[in-house]
Amino acid sequence: MECLRGTLASSSVQPVALQGLRSSVDSSRLSTLGLSSQLPNPLRAHYASYSRSLLNKQFPSSSIETTAVRVTAAVAAGSKVKVRFNLPIQVKFGESIAVVGSADWLGSWSDPKALDWSEAGWSVTLDAPAGQEVEFKFVIVKNGKAAVWEDGPNRKVTVPGVDPRGKEFNADVDWNKTTATLSWEVTKEDSEESFNGAPVGDSGSDSEGELSSAEDGGELEESAFAQKWAGRGVEFMRSNAHKSERRGRWDTTGLDGPAKKLVEADKGAGNWWRKLETVEQLLLPVERSQRLDAMIYASIYLQWINTGQIPCVEDGGHRRPNRHAEISRRIFRWLEKEGTRGSALSSEEIVVMRKIHPRLPAFSADFTASVPLTRIRDIAHRNDIPHNLKQEIKHTIQNKLHRNAGPEDLVATELLLRRVTRTPGEYSEAFVQQLKLFYAELKDFFNASSLTELLESIRPSLDDTGTAMLENFLACKQNVDALPSSALGIDQGAYGGAEAGSSQPQSLQGAPSGRPTDVLMSALHSLTGLRAVLLYSLESGLRNDAPDDSIAMRQKWRLSEICLEEYFFVLLSRFLNELFDEEGGDRAAEGMAGEIRMGQLGHVGVALGAAVLGLRHLGLSGWNQAECFCLENELASWQAAGIGGSTGVASEHDLRWWALRLKASLDRMRRLTEAFTEATLELFFQPSQKLGHALGIEENAVRTFAEAEIRSSVVFQLAKLTSLLLRVMRSVLGAEGWDVLVPGTAVGKLVEVERIDPDLLATLQGEEGLVLLVQRAEGDEEVKAAGANLKAVVLLQELPHLSHLAVRARQEGVLLMTCEDENRVADLRSAVGSRIRLEAGVEGVKVTTGSAAVDQHPSSSSASKAATTSGSSSSSSSGKSEDEVWLQALKPQPIRVQEARLPVLPLHEAQLATCGAKAHACAKLEGLSVASTFAGADFSVPRSAVITFGVMDEAITASNRRTLFHRLVASLDDQNLHGNSLDEACTQIRTLLEESPLPPAFFRTLSYIFPANARLIVRSSANVEDLAGMSGAGLYDSIPDVTLSDPATFGRAVASVWASLFTRRAVLSRRAAGVRQSDAAMAVLVQELISPPDLSFVLHTKGIGAGAGGALVVPSPRISSGKSSGGGSSNGNGASASASVAAVAPGSPAPADFLSAEVAPGLGETLASGTRGTAWRFAVGKSDSSVRILAFANFSEKIIMAPAAAGVSAGRNAGATSGGGGGAAVAAAGGGVVMQAVDYSGQLLSTSPDAQVVLAKKLAAVGSFLEDRFGTPQDIEGCVVGDKIFVVQSRPQP
Repeated sequence: MECLRGTLASSSVQPVALQGLRSSVDSSRLSTLGLSSQLPNPLRAHYASYSRSLLNKQFPSSSIETTAVRVTAAVAAGSKVKVRFNLPIQVKFGESIAVVGSADWLGSWSDPKALDWSEAGWSVTLDAPAGQEVEFKFVIVKNGKAAVWEDGPNRKVTVPGVDPRGKEFNADVDWNKTTATLSWEVTKEDSEESFNGAPVGDSGSDSEGELSSAEDGGELEESAFAQKWAGRGVEFMRSNAHKSERRGRWDTTGLDGPAKKLVEADKGAGNWWRKLETVEQLLLPVERSQRLDAMIYASIYLQWINTGQIPCVEDGGHRRPNRHAEISRRIFRWLEKEGTRGSALSSEEIVVMRKIHPRLPAFSADFTASVPLTRIRDIAHRNDIPHNLKQEIKHTIQNKLHRNAGPEDLVATELLLRRVTRTPGEYSEAFVQQLKLFYAELKDFFNASSLTELLESIRPSLDDTGTAMLENFLACKQNVDALPSSALGIDQGAYGGAEAGSSQPQSLQGAPSGRPTDVLMSALHSLTGLRAVLLYSLESGLRNDAPDDSIAMRQKWRLSEICLEEYFFVLLSRFLNELFDEEGGDRAAEGMAGEIRMGQLGHVGVALGAAVLGLRHLGLSGWNQAECFCLENELASWQAAGIGGSTGVASEHDLRWWALRLKASLDRMRRLTEAFTEATLELFFQPSQKLGHALGIEENAVRTFAEAEIRSSVVFQLAKLTSLLLRVMRSVLGAEGWDVLVPGTAVGKLVEVERIDPDLLATLQGEEGLVLLVQRAEGDEEVKAAGANLKAVVLLQELPHLSHLAVRARQEGVLLMTCEDENRVADLRSAVGSRIRLEAGVEGVKVTTGSAAVDQHPSSSSASKAATTSGSSSSSSSGKSEDEVWLQALKPQPIRVQEARLPVLPLHEAQLATCGAKAHACAKLEGLSVASTFAGADFSVPRSAVITFGVMDEAITASNRRTLFHRLVASLDDQNLHGNSLDEACTQIRTLLEESPLPPAFFRTLSYIFPANARLIVRSSANVEDLAGMSGAGLYDSIPDVTLSDPATFGRAVASVWASLFTRRAVLSRRAAGVRQSDAAMAVLVQELISPPDLSFVLHTKGIGAGAGGALVVPSPRISSGKSSGGGSSNGNGASASASVAAVAPGSPAPADFLSAEVAPGLGETLASGTRGTAWRFAVGKSDSSVRILAFANFSEKIIMAPAAAGVSAGRNAGATSGGGGGAAVAAAGGGVVMQAVDYSGQLLSTSPDAQVVLAKKLAAVGSFLEDRFGTPQDIEGCVVGDKIFVVQSRPQP
């Protein structure tokens, strides 16, 4: 991949100083840029791909201007000044902004300085020599590399002279306007300038000057509430000059539902209480179908009110603050009632609800009193303060607060307090104390109190246990607050620094004893326990007769647990700062990997502990709780087990086994963080756009709303931690982030797409060859049918090696791989639109771009030749050339259909011409199952029957639609692929079939084979599937859980299988293979379900991929192949691994012959489809019976059968069905299927090497036996129930 690194975008313009010298900025320097303001790598790529279409703003070019900047301020020799650059630019997620220039303080063109992100844009403050002339430019940074430089010449500016007051100079700049005049402005004091630059005016009598000349710099820190304020500045006035006019727009064009209702209501709601009333009317009541949308818009609306983006004005409707409190109480009651409905609420609804709570005012008795917040009135009438100050307090705060309270009142009060406390002793202590008390009351009212203040307010309501946990947390928080912000405790003595156990560095003297990570972990633990206690009490719900005081205290509890989650974000951020080094974590990852190689958990163990706590908080907040719970258990179990198990001694190969298992859980955790990111975008991006544009909100606030929601979540930090740990595991395993499913060489234009979409690819047919970078796959996509010029697919998600998509790619000769390394993905993205060459094999992956990417075989790829010539043992003996064999494989022939003796046949009578290849193979399997017992490859076949080819035509004829049906089918060969004509024809045909169910007469024969209440699955057995060169994997439907006791449902299920013969995908697949649509026919295989499920498997008897790497598992002497091999629960943590793990170097040559097996919990649709995740993947040597574990399973959920209804038999076998054969859709016609989260810490195949060996060898025995009897490599599907193996399908391996 080195050929992709260090390149700049072709359209970018480098600084003049670098032109002709080099093409990139030192990546080791750039990797430090913007870490605090960028999404972690896994989320950067995910967000960028997901929101690319939504964030497609082009930065305008500017006209060239010739300017000169002259600074007249006096310059003191050798003096330095603070200069601040402000750049209001929006970049894509995963990107950041840096500045670099000719002077040392600008990095000397080699060490760019990162700008910090805020909702207002990007900014940085630097120390610069006064009067120095410099040249510089801004640059967009992506993945630690300079991606885009500003257009035009270098910017030129002279640093201003020293300000006599020592203030910093601000410069507002615009992207690409490199020749525009840069004006320096001195930062003003709060007495001269309020928040956001609005002046403090004189609206009354002449000022005495006591406050107008006062300088800021007081002891009061700016609150979080004020830091987020983006509204109009505060005017301290000495008469009533509050403005009532409103600026903005209320454009409801294109709006409907809650959005339209909110915008229309806001037009008549000028002040805060009317706006709160608007929210109340939006939510109470709301139809369930609109509940989520209503809450989303309410949360966005309230946030913009609290930050001043939506201003509140006096509009004549005077109401004291108790009116606001009463509205808030009603909204809170509704939220709590809805929020305790349990499973009726989605994770998304819970997340949004939690965002509304902190944006409402408090409603304790102090604020619902008839005249609340009276302290300010007494303050305004004190005799120990100047008259003008009295007037300003009275008119700016007191009267305004009691007429039309709003968030701006808290901002004004804080600004006032900062001014009067600037100089101790300037005002009477009694006055200052009363003002501080009022400020605390106002913070309480606006729910802007600090975490400590909030927790202290609930102390009286806690029991002894809760009080003890509160005190413990506050003590831990004190220790954290005492830590120096620059302490890098974990880096000291860990990765090449001081020796472990050395004395504390000077920066830690006076800090709490122990490493900073220990202090932080203690705080994380105590915080988590306290939050869990609060949430446990809140789970009880809100009684209808709850008194007002109880409801008010419940609000404080709710806000406390929400604020604890926010503080957990802060602590986890600091913890990560201890782990990450200045290289962005690379050195830390290598150091941690080194500890693992020595058999020590070390810092990985500590990091896993933090990850477990992060997952706990995510679950406590209601997000995908089952998944969080399972991941918690897995990580905690793998951490507790240690690398060496109970012995504590780890060989190199025990280490690889442990690392593979941990990596599987970390990949699962990464999926969880990506799912949260995607959901947050779905929830907030479009609604914030719609509402913001309708209300005229400032553009940057609109565009960054969803981004800010992600950045402020625990997931943001959890994703960074996951990324670091995955880097450690890849280093330990020697993995490069690639997973090659179909090896070979391919050349083509690299195009990034969301999915493999035939309609999209049709627009690219003019390209000689295409290499797709694909965001996601469902697993049932066509490959060549989607585009004949498709050469390779790089998928950015995990995929089972033996899934339907992988099988098709292998059969059709399309190189297929996945990529999980964020840096390699970024490199590929930088090459999108250019010609690229991929070479993928056992030794690794090589990517070449530009002129070096030459295709030596333009008509095909080596993957296609290799795939088609390895699919059948007979092809090599045909005497045909390789090209002829390849072309023949692309045009296979369907089975010629013959009329059967009976319309319904028992399985043993199924013939190829009457029942299709799948049913015929199952008939052979039924016969072979007896012989398998004597061959040491024992397997069973479920009881089965076949509805033969001719029955579908009989059903159409019986419905008097035969002529129309055949005319429509014949038309499919000539339908244009573009437009809707093909889809409309397919829909008509499927409708005809679905309205022509199985005639009742055929049930009689089936009733002789199956009990009336047996649970059955109906499966496709077409004459165009399960053939050499035409597997049809996943094209046709299977319908599980039907019974003969419900003839109508059973008949509809059969008709649905018939109809699946004419889906768009199936039609396109046959067209690509040159098969006429009228030649396609469908029989139906009926099999008894074997439930409940344990494991399902797919087995290829001719090994796929490398067959090496991973860990070679050797059983302990005490086990035998007859022991249990199922995937049931395990009570252990996997700490004891009785099997040893023998040496297998990554990339070492595989055995000459081996079998590939993939195993998953539950039904087989998980394996067959594109479900994100990996299976337990084994390679078993045919000659030496060696067992290699190549991957551990990490599917988040397994598919299982729903419990049988009363009176419905679970079947004669207690087991599982594979779901088989490739149903592209597993639709429920009876009890159906359900999804269940999987905890792999309770799965034997993830905790016992012995269980892996036993199962792998059993599957290998079955595979070798069937390959020998069928005479060709086989693609086998089946399931495992306890010690028993069931085979439900075997077909020629593609």
